[in-house]
Amino acid sequence: MNIVFSAPSELTISETLVNHIFDECRENDLTKVKLYDTCMITGISMIAFLKLDVLQVYEKRINQLLNDMPALFHENEGDGWTLSMMVYDRKKRKWANSERSIERLLILGLAIDRIVFPFAREVWYKLPYGHPYVMIRAINEEPTNEEIRQKATEDSGQYRQGSP
Repeated sequence: MNIVFSAPSELTISETLVNHIFDECRENDLTKVKLYDTCMITGISMIAFLKLDVLQVYEKRINQLLNDMPALFHENEGDGWTLSMMVYDRKKRKWANSERSIERLLILGLAIDRIVFPFAREVWYKLPYGHPYVMIRAINEEPTNEEIRQKATEDSGQYRQGSP
């Protein structure tokens, strides 16, 4: 597998960064799609097959990109907003010029289970401009078992070092 895990060094959301991450995660060769290492995500107008191992590498960065979205999209802040407003970041700057880039960010968010559609696809046509509402879930801040084990190991080592 010939994968480069470097992304543009921009600190905030941009079309270049979103498209780069999406292209790195996407499996272009459909003959290589396997259930155990690829997920299929259905967006608004496209379906993407994403490589799970590459998604895992970019998960933290994808979360940062989603956190750049306006507060109204976020669970417990606004509880969702229309897709057409995903063109702006938290600072009200327009970051995307194409619907394709917005959908790519949406698909990445769906793949890491941060984005949900509060309304069923069947009622989207009734929403303003027929655009779905999008909600960005809060990140689960609970530590993983591995983080708990690592912290316990560090703590026990410090205790032994400090004891007589």
